Amino acid sequence: MALTNGKKNDNCLEGIECPHCASQGPFRVAVRVLGDALVSDDGIEELDRTETEFLDDIDWRCLNCGKDFDPGDNDDQREEQRHEEAECYESAP
Repeated sequence: MALTNGKKNDNCLEGIECPHCASQGPFRVAVRVLGDALVSDDGIEELDRTETEFLDDIDWRCLNCGKDFDPGDNDDQREEQRHEEAECYESAP
């Protein structure tokens, strides 16, 4: 599941890697999603995301090694990345 081809993240996760195993992801992350939803008694059936942001001060979980880490250790890079996150997720299905 981890990126092992030596390629560094160059999009939504640029500069982020697990400090325990150096995995480039994927990671389990808490996010806040803003958009429109089709909701029935069974729950959310459809979600049209207009904005997605990573929640601050919540650890990420590496799916490669299973350990939690704080990607905010590099705060300057994360601040720049926050501005790019909305663009990244606008094109996601």
